[in-house]
Amino acid sequence: MIRPVKSLGQNFLRDENILRKITAEIDPKAGDSIIEIGPGEGALTKHLLNSEAALTFIEYDIRAVEHLKMTYPDINIIHKDFLKFELSSLDQNKLRIVGNIPYNITSPIIFKMLENRDIVEDSILMTQYEVAKRIMEYWLFYLILLLKQNYVLRFHPMYFIQNPKLIRQ
Repeated sequence: MIRPVKSLGQNFLRDENILRKITAEIDPKAGDSIIEIGPGEGALTKHLLNSEAALTFIEYDIRAVEHLKMTYPDINIIHKDFLKFELSSLDQNKLRIVGNIPYNITSPIIFKMLENRDIVEDSILMTQYEVAKRIMEYWLFYLILLLKQNYVLRFHPMYFIQNPKLIRQ
């Protein structure tokens, strides 16, 4: 078990019912190229690996990288900051991006996806409710032109290790 690091914004989801709901929302299929941002301990990763999708995992925390390599030896994991990773280097047609992302880098991640919208097909991101609400309220006009956005699932902080103070969306 990896202890979450607050400065990295880590909150590890462990509830299997919620993980199944998230996986159903992602609906990974053969032919999909999916990037998971910050897989951490691999809770969502485990479910994604049951699919036929081409999977790439990008993780900044070396402890998590080592844990995932030991748990899933054949995993395609890249030890790098997602914000510094060149999405075009993956040599895939269209990318689907998923992840439970830290609130403090939510905006930069969204802007990175917008900058790469020619290769990013869609994304399913879990972030704190208040951040998701702010995005929906304040960025709505801009984002509606570029992205289809909506709330999918809402989770109470009790479902996370190192419970976030805010509700996740």
